[in-house]
Amino acid sequence: MLSFFENILLNTFIISYSGQTKLGELEQYIDEMHTYMSGTNGLSIEMLAINGGISVDILQSFESDVYVKDFTDILAANNIDFKINDTVLFEVPNDKLSR
Repeated sequence: MLSFFENILLNTFIISYSGQTKLGELEQYIDEMHTYMSGTNGLSIEMLAINGGISVDILQSFESDVYVKDFTDILAANNIDFKINDTVLFEVPNDKLSR
């Protein structure tokens, strides 16, 4: 049934806050948590809260740092502590579908 979604591409942006994950005693071992949203032909921002922090993943199908730079500029201007992990480049089968 879920395979129906494999061929749907959204030419848009998506902002998703999945909420706070509560794992009790296990939270002390988790520094950050990430998810992956496939099927976005544009910009997708995922946010998850765990262990007193928020992980933000920005997935995009184009080469530009404009959104990441604007977002980190806003954080810095408001004295919000953050760190940026290395960029991960990847390809998924839907990236090659003809339109």
